[in-house]
Amino acid sequence: MLKILLVSHGRFAEGIKDAAEIIMGKQENLHFINAYTSDVPYEEQLSEYMESVDLLTDKLIIVADIFGGSVNQKTLLNVNLDEVILVTGLCLPLLLELLMLSEENASEESVRKIIELSKEGLLLVKDKIKTKQEDDFDF
Repeated sequence: MLKILLVSHGRFAEGIKDAAEIIMGKQENLHFINAYTSDVPYEEQLSEYMESVDLLTDKLIIVADIFGGSVNQKTLLNVNLDEVILVTGLCLPLLLELLMLSEENASEESVRKIIELSKEGLLLVKDKIKTKQEDDFDF
């Protein structure tokens, strides 16, 4: 089974999971850890989650909020990148695309493509509207 774990500072991971489920419905394979929101250290929460995953039968993608952040750095120190795909830059377009992956298609290459597609959604709206208006009147 493909499993996706969202990890973030504060409650961002929980919130984006909620947003994704509003759009796509309940996702049994989607989990989160809100770091630094309880007395339980992040490393302990991650360790507990990792114990629930059988990496011999499950594929796991972990998505962290920010590359240079402590959550990603602690994740990096506590998982084997040969067994887990670790991605940073958690955003809704990325998450929705990942949720549409099948276990068979959940490879590093497919995740790279999803990351590139997600980048296309980052834009200054004013520029996009201006380009669209110019295109509409270009005969």
